[in-house]
Amino acid sequence: MKVTLESFDSGWSAITVEMTPRDIDLLIERLQALRGKQIGHFHWRRDDFSRDQGVADVEFSMDPEAPDDMTVE
Repeated sequence: MKVTLESFDSGWSAITVEMTPRDIDLLIERLQALRGKQIGHFHWRRDDFSRDQGVADVEFSMDPEAPDDMTVE
């Protein structure tokens, strides 16, 4: 998996995620476990911090009361 962070002059950021078929399978498995409440949360993590900047960690969790400020397209 390759995750890229792009920062804009406005202060907003974009994250691009490129996945292998195996990455997609693992994401689906983790999302299903999260939905079924077998796990409380999961992460995408980076082990290599040799670059100057980037995305270190992304955490996924489920909260039915979470405010809706992003959508899946």
